[in-house]
Amino acid sequence: MVAAADYGSIRQAAELLSVQHSILSRSICQFEHRIRVTVFDAQRRVCDTADCFD
Repeated sequence: MVAAADYGSIRQAAELLSVQHSILSRSICQFEHRIRVTVFDAQRRVCDTADCFD
C-alpha cells in the first residue's frame, strides 16, 4: 500500500513490486474493509492518504 501511495497508482505499484494488479488491488480492498477506512479512491485512480488522517 505504501508503494501505491508513493506512486499514486495501484497499477504502477504492482509493476514495481512485480505482482499482479488484481492481487494488490484485492489486498488493499480487504485491508480497507478491515480498518473501515477508504485509502484508495478508485474513481480518481489515485491514492490519497491525507484523507485517512483527518
